[in-house]
Amino acid sequence: MNNSLLFYLNRSNSVQVVDSESLPHTEGLSPIMLIAVAVINAGYRGVIVDEQRMANGRIFQALNTNMVTHEGRIVADLCKLDPSSLPPPQAVVEMIRKAYLNSNGAV
Repeated sequence: MNNSLLFYLNRSNSVQVVDSESLPHTEGLSPIMLIAVAVINAGYRGVIVDEQRMANGRIFQALNTNMVTHEGRIVADLCKLDPSSLPPPQAVVEMIRKAYLNSNGAV
């Protein structure tokens, strides 16, 4: 462990404490973040990404999901999968749209 701990208060008011060196580092967005961006850009509010620049210059990204919403549950379930098996972002947006149609909810 290094001397750079990250304290993050998530949208559920839970404090997450993480050694910043243990965070995975990728160039560009990870597949799940690409999905989150597509869901947010489609206008769904149950997925939120928080970002903060850390002291080492890297960007910390936290994905928050509202489990009351279809999009929150779908994205949270996708987070459990291997990144190589994730569907394309637009397919996820379509899954969410169909979930709302099937539940007679409008979004």
